[in-house]
Amino acid sequence: MKRLIFKEVIGVQRLTNYRALYNHYFILLRDVDDIIVLNSRRLSKGTHQSYGRYYRAGASSYSSKTIGDVLFMRNGRQVIYFRQIGDPQGVARLAKSARKIILAKITTEQKEEATKEKSTVKERRRLVSVTTKYEKDC
Repeated sequence: MKRLIFKEVIGVQRLTNYRALYNHYFILLRDVDDIIVLNSRRLSKGTHQSYGRYYRAGASSYSSKTIGDVLFMRNGRQVIYFRQIGDPQGVARLAKSARKIILAKITTEQKEEATKEKSTVKERRRLVSVTTKYEKDC
């Protein structure tokens, strides 16, 4: 069998709702301090064809795409570095959005826990006051 593609996978870069992964290294998005786009540049490709000797008519096509790097930082240090990805601004925006949703969820859970804790403390105080009243009556 002939080999048609002569490329090897040298690294896997993945972004999920909860983490950023590079090969077997990962970081949870809730632990990320900053997401930075580096080395952003546009790659362009265009062609033009024309016909005719006296009258010029033609067709052209043009395409461009943005390539860049995305850096995930924690405590001022580089943790995960996605290299040479398409639309780095979009990837960074997506990661920041997922991180914001996760942090909002964590905040609401903490508020709910604090509210439950306050209600249990109030309930304990009420029970203590009822038992002290009962003891005084006896």
